[in-house]
Amino acid sequence: MCWALLGTGGVGRALADRLSALGHDVVIGARGVEETCSRAEPEGRGNMPFGDWHARRPVVRVAPLYQPRSGSAGNRLP
Repeated sequence: MCWALLGTGGVGRALADRLSALGHDVVIGARGVEETCSRAEPEGRGNMPFGDWHARRPVVRVAPLYQPRSGSAGNRLP
């Protein structure tokens, strides 16, 4: 089964760890994929930086939460 998780914090990571260990395909949604994966400082509750965590779990994919269509105004309301 394929799972899409929103957020790269402790809960998202814990769910991704368990689901991928059970053999599921897992995608984590992040606001800024490159920025999130390049953070070098530990996070709020002592979690390792997301980039380090993800490097140890290459089967977990990371994707942007949204991708504006070309020519659109992004996520702004009219």
